[in-house]
Amino acid sequence: MSLLYMALTSLIIESISWSPLKASVAAFCLSLPVAYFSHRYLTFRSTTSYSGQFIRFVITMTNAFVVSSVSMLVVVGLVGAHYGYALAATTVLVTAINYTVLDMWVFGARRTLQTKIM
Repeated sequence: MSLLYMALTSLIIESISWSPLKASVAAFCLSLPVAYFSHRYLTFRSTTSYSGQFIRFVITMTNAFVVSSVSMLVVVGLVGAHYGYALAATTVLVTAINYTVLDMWVFGARRTLQTKIM
């Protein structure tokens, strides 16, 4: 999701001239479905139809989005720096945290439960 989010955010800012925060919101919404399915089937290879996965995914991504948005607001709005610094910092931080949460809580919860049963 990080690369898609970064690319969409930059594209929207540079081509449509939206503010970095507004572009960040749009990029997040556009990349969410792609991120869910790519993580579900490629990154974590989840084969269960466990319905709670999508809800947990949205919660996790929404938290990540809040961190990204606050970073964008602080770096661009308060500090006055280029939006690229906020994108770079949040990409590193949020990616590491998200991977752990997605593995342990979103897609791994069912896998852990199945392991305990066997």
